[in-house]
Amino acid sequence: MKIEVHLHAPASDWGRRNSAGLVPDPSPYGLDQLPHEVSFQAPDAPTALSRLALRATGFDLATVVRPARPDTDVILCWDEVYGVPQLLGSRLRKGPPVASGVIWLTDPASSARAGRVVARRLLSGADLIWALSSAQLPVLERHWGVPADRLAHLRFGVDTSFWRPGPEPASQAHTPSFLVGSAGNDRHRDYRLLVTAMRSVRHQIPKARLEVATWQPLPDIPDLVQRRGTLSHTDLRDTLYRRAQVVAVVVRPNLHVSGITTVLEAMACGRAVVCTRTPGIEDYVTENENVILTRPGDQDDLTAALVALLLDDDRRHALAEAGRRHVSGLFTTSRMVKDLAGLLDRT
Repeated sequence: MKIEVHLHAPASDWGRRNSAGLVPDPSPYGLDQLPHEVSFQAPDAPTALSRLALRATGFDLATVVRPARPDTDVILCWDEVYGVPQLLGSRLRKGPPVASGVIWLTDPASSARAGRVVARRLLSGADLIWALSSAQLPVLERHWGVPADRLAHLRFGVDTSFWRPGPEPASQAHTPSFLVGSAGNDRHRDYRLLVTAMRSVRHQIPKARLEVATWQPLPDIPDLVQRRGTLSHTDLRDTLYRRAQVVAVVVRPNLHVSGITTVLEAMACGRAVVCTRTPGIEDYVTENENVILTRPGDQDDLTAALVALLLDDDRRHALAEAGRRHVSGLFTTSRMVKDLAGLLDRT
């Protein structure tokens, strides 16, 4: 089987950067591990028209005009940004079947109305639609018209040879650190709640601090909150996850398992994780065994969880170790790609 993969990020030099230890996996999401002949289609340079279409619909419709390679058996898209345009292009040209993930469409107001109309007409024609959260599947069937026999739950995974524990920073060897880390740009991140909770944490732990890798707005609170911007993969691992005593992933209610990348990366790095309880996250973690789950929007619950872990070294270390074992055993990219290969073989 020959598979043409469409992604947001170019994959051309990913293997070289992986060999240099700069990025996880030899290709984005480890898709080079598929037991098939895989080629990665580089995204076109954005134009004014493609930016306008993306803003108006939520999809990169410029890719519709680009035909698949003549010998392609399946077009694979990680999410609907490319999946919906490829479905349209394949229908217009009677091209190869399309397999695509869906991430944002199942959450209300996740894309422009025009884009949702287009997607609803096209998704039912896909040969395979997968979601990273099992809670998305009933919505995709009932509201988006995807036949149940073409739907699948694909559990996400991370590269645990890259996301791994490291040496304790020398600055923390003899001085207790009360650093909470967080990361991500997903629209469902609730940084306002996290910062508000950290203010309460500070009342009980005066040295507590928060560092966040994001381009989203953050309150300017010197000596409590530090914005790290968008970090490279190595900086995210070495200077945020590994330095933090606790990693907090705080989100608003959603179905698409917002924050799962950060949760699994931090657990793989041997960090204790506090995250918001959502339908999607419960596909991946076990409460009080490998993470602490808190109620959406509940400042007191979040504050209590952070304070308890920051002050209890034994509990924090036990949670971190359990989380590392959990991810290494069940949520690696190699396992995810193996599962995806099985789904593709059945289409």
